[in-house]
Amino acid sequence: MSDPVCYSDVNSTRTLSSANWQWQGYPLTPEFCAWQCHQLNFSLAGTEYRTECYCGNALSGQSEVLTPDHCRMPCSGKANKTAAADETCGGDRAMSVYKVDCSGSAVPPPCWSNGTDGPPPPPDPTPIVALAWWQLQGGSAKFTPRTPPKTAVAINMTTSVAANALPVAVLENKLAAHGTAAHATIVLVDNEDGTYALQVGALYACATAPPSGESSGDDSGGVEGGGGGGDAELVLSAKTPTEACARFRVQVIKDTSKIASGDHFALRSAAVGLWVSVSACTVTHNASTSDTRGGGACPLTVATANPLMDERAAFTLTALAGGQSPPPH
Repeated sequence: MSDPVCYSDVNSTRTLSSANWQWQGYPLTPEFCAWQCHQLNFSLAGTEYRTECYCGNALSGQSEVLTPDHCRMPCSGKANKTAAADETCGGDRAMSVYKVDCSGSAVPPPCWSNGTDGPPPPPDPTPIVALAWWQLQGGSAKFTPRTPPKTAVAINMTTSVAANALPVAVLENKLAAHGTAAHATIVLVDNEDGTYALQVGALYACATAPPSGESSGDDSGGVEGGGGGGDAELVLSAKTPTEACARFRVQVIKDTSKIASGDHFALRSAAVGLWVSVSACTVTHNASTSDTRGGGACPLTVATANPLMDERAAFTLTALAGGQSPPPH
C-alpha cells in the first residue's frame, strides 16, 4: 500500500465511486480498507471521515489534490489492542487515496481506536448469497468480516423508487420494471473476480446500447446517458457470464437522503462504467383495478453516475430459498 495522497471529495462526484462502504458501527483502518478493495480487484482505495472506505480504478476528473492537513482525521479503528492509534482516515470532504498492493494473509477487522473490541459478527446462519463483505438473506443485507464464499443464487429484483416499487420482469427479451408482470427469476452468478452476472434461463443480461435513433427513456434527474442512440439496456443476449457486457458489480446502499430506508443494492456495469437504473417513464399501478398506466413497462438502463443520489438506481434483491438451482461455475 502506497503513501496516501489527499484529494477533495464531494457527494455528487465521488473521488472514487466504483464501490463504497460506510462502516456504520464498525471500526476502520487504511489497511482494512485496502484489503477490501484488493478483494474486489480494485487498484485504488480511499478513506474519509474516520469510518468511510471507497474503492475504484480511477480518480474523478473533478477531484483536486489538497494539502495533507485536510486528511488528518483519526481513524475510528486500529489493527489490534496494542497498536498505536495514530493512523488517519481522510477528513471532512477530503479522501486519503492509496494505491492497493496487498499480499499475504487477510487483514482481520480492526478494534476501536480506544482498544475495545468492535461489535461481534452477525449470527452465523447459512448465508444465501454473499456480496463482497455482505450477506444477503431474504431482502436484507448484513455485514460479515470474512471472505465470502463463491456462490450463485436465484433472486427476485424489485425497484426501490418510493412511489412505485415494481417487480423486475422480462419483456421482449429485456429486463424491465412492470406494474403487473410477475418477477423474473434471476440467478446472480459470481464470476469470482468481483463481478456478477444476471442469468435468466440460458442467457445473461448484457448492457446493450439501443440502435441509433432509439431512446431508452428520459435521462433527466441527474443521470448521465451512455451516448449513441440512448442509454444501454439490459438485453438477454450474452451466452456466458464472463462476457464483458454481462459483468456487473454489486454495491450495498445504506440509508441516504435520496434512497428509501432499509438496505438496497445497486448494480454497476463493468463495461459501461455507470449504474443500472429504471428509465424515467411513469407507471402507476392500482392493485384493486389492475390498472397500469404510462405504457406498463420501464426498461432497466445503464445510465446513473452516482447511485447514492438517484433512487432509480436502488433495488431490493430477495433471495429465493426455493428458486431454481444455481448453475455450476
